[in-house]
Amino acid sequence: HNAVAGPAFMPPNWAFDTIFWRDDSHQLPANSGITNAQQLILDDAAKLAANHIHAGSMWIDRPYGTGTGDSNVAGWGNMDFDSSFPNPSQMAQTVEAGGMHLMLWAANKANLNLKTQAAALGYLLPSSSASPGIDLTNPAAYAWFNAKINQLDSAALLANGTSGISGFKIDRGGEGEIPDALINTETTLLQKLLFQNQQQQNPGDFFDFSRNINDQGRQYAAVWSGDAKTTWLGLQTSIKNGLRSGLVNFPMWGSDTGGYSGTAPSEELFSRWVAFSAYSPMMEIIQGPGRNIFYDFSPQALATTVQYTNLHHDLIPYTRSVLASSLQNGTPVMRPMFVEFPKDPNPAVADMSDQYMYGPNILVAPVTTAGATSRTVYLPAGTRWMDYNNRSTVYTGGQTITAAAPVTVIPAFVREGAIIPRGDIVQTNNTWSANWAPKLRIEVFPSSSFASSFNYDTGSGMQTITATPLVNGFEIATTGDLLLLPGQFDLYLTQPTSVVLNGS
Repeated sequence: HNAVAGPAFMPPNWAFDTIFWRDDSHQLPANSGITNAQQLILDDAAKLAANHIHAGSMWIDRPYGTGTGDSNVAGWGNMDFDSSFPNPSQMAQTVEAGGMHLMLWAANKANLNLKTQAAALGYLLPSSSASPGIDLTNPAAYAWFNAKINQLDSAALLANGTSGISGFKIDRGGEGEIPDALINTETTLLQKLLFQNQQQQNPGDFFDFSRNINDQGRQYAAVWSGDAKTTWLGLQTSIKNGLRSGLVNFPMWGSDTGGYSGTAPSEELFSRWVAFSAYSPMMEIIQGPGRNIFYDFSPQALATTVQYTNLHHDLIPYTRSVLASSLQNGTPVMRPMFVEFPKDPNPAVADMSDQYMYGPNILVAPVTTAGATSRTVYLPAGTRWMDYNNRSTVYTGGQTITAAAPVTVIPAFVREGAIIPRGDIVQTNNTWSANWAPKLRIEVFPSSSFASSFNYDTGSGMQTITATPLVNGFEIATTGDLLLLPGQFDLYLTQPTSVVLNGS
């Protein structure tokens, strides 16, 4: 299927780090002293670093351009920035100097100048929408729209040696702006256009993700789950959507942490959602009125955000490696339980949607109900499981346990034989660590009865790490001489007596 439809693409390392954004950067926090959208974005970036919150990018949602037009796409169509962004190129330079990348909202909805000019050229699709789409099946229209994206990037942001725009959040696509029979084709062409545009501007160093995406679009963009409700049901549904997306070969997936539609999430809901997002391939966190981690939530919620964004950052070597394997074999990153345990005797495994495997080795059980301090977790049969939070409690599989889950804890378990590469391998916005250098940490939970392995993506190829039981212990080996980064092995053993490294 990958050969026919195209496999998903491998994002750059920074795209695996947390993405922060706002629904409207013109909504300024009260009593903050901030006077425009550009200051707010720079203030967010500065606060992330000051609070040691790992983040790889900031994207700006519409409206950011001049003009109002259709309220659904206000500020989109003049391909510029309004006066609340007095110096976009300086903004991009400052964000990039802090180790983050800047991304923008985009859609195939022609509005304002984009609509006027496209109509004069005959490039608009037939539509009842106030903002019709551009017919990207027309090669001339495709090239023209690409030039408009270049105008937005080059004129406003590609200055002072910055990368300018490093990707797009691609929105809309199913709201009447495109005839139904063309939605699949046109949305995929927009993703292809923006992918090719960024490949020319920032070869191999960009990231696009889309809400409306179809089969061939996975080679151009990741996917996020759309406007989930800011409710517990919204969290439950987002988990299901992540598992479904993986099963139809969209492995790079994320959700709006805390939800999007409705009132601001409660602090409890946000905290539970941020823990779930940490165990998603793509972690993106929306800021805004009533849900700003620096202005609206308690110090505990901020500490929880630090905890789980750091966890997500530390898991990048594992997540990236699992995704690299997914590009070859289609196995999801977020896996329903039956993918890893198709023959488990518990019939409920076939339809579990409130716990899942993150890659082959980590079982994650998000808390999805208000007021909970624990939850039941089914540990599949045929293997033993260690509590991944305390790294000591071991359970026999084939049983349901009750796991403690205060608001700062998401139950997680690691299977016997697991090999999990983790570590701080990409700096992004880490300006707080003096003399920062990448470091890899490989956790091994070896079995005394069977061999296990993990395919680790070094960035320049795959190496297989193996753990093999011996008569009086076990052996860890790699297929190559180097894992390319300095670091350590963390070994979880019972009564270790000695270690031999390369014969010494």
